[in-house]
Amino acid sequence: MKPRYDDSNCSEPESLRKLFIGGLDYRTSDDSLKSFFETWGEIVDVVVMKDPITKRSRGFGFITYSESKMVDDAMSNRPHNIDGRVVETKRAVPRDEIGKPEANATVKKMFVTSESSNVMYNM
Repeated sequence: MKPRYDDSNCSEPESLRKLFIGGLDYRTSDDSLKSFFETWGEIVDVVVMKDPITKRSRGFGFITYSESKMVDDAMSNRPHNIDGRVVETKRAVPRDEIGKPEANATVKKMFVTSESSNVMYNM
């Protein structure tokens, strides 16, 4: 299957840049989904999943941003209301990682600095 876009300029893996959007209205199109989510950054791919026979929306889709921080920005601005529906957004998990405990982990960034070597951290 040929990719819909060229993401060779993206330095981060697609799995960190991809957002799942669930609970979409059946009228929501690729274009309206892209238009809504490009508020938080450059989108390199968008797809509303459709039934292969009826071509009707299955009620969910995916957005791929050019950088992972854009996913963070979109997630921090929830809830999202698209075409009259409050949709669910979360990081997309590759199929081969579904069911693994680490697939559901929330990543939090932490920067620790110390001016003394006597500091102890409890985590």
